[in-house]
Amino acid sequence: MGTETLAIPALSMGVKGFTSGTVNAFPEINVELYRLFKEGKLEQAAKLQLKISKLVNILSTGPVISTMYACV
Repeated sequence: MGTETLAIPALSMGVKGFTSGTVNAFPEINVELYRLFKEGKLEQAAKLQLKISKLVNILSTGPVISTMYACV
């Protein structure tokens, strides 16, 4: 599965994991999302996925490399 914005629905359907652009710059939040889902903490996972989705939107506003550099 290749987009973090669909991580929870995909995990719910049985995929084993996901990868995404934000994993390269922000691995911790994606690992945390996966951990929360696996522990059954779906409400917390959904809140974190929303934050990740907002981050994806921010990263999409400008040139990818310079925008990601500014966020890090």
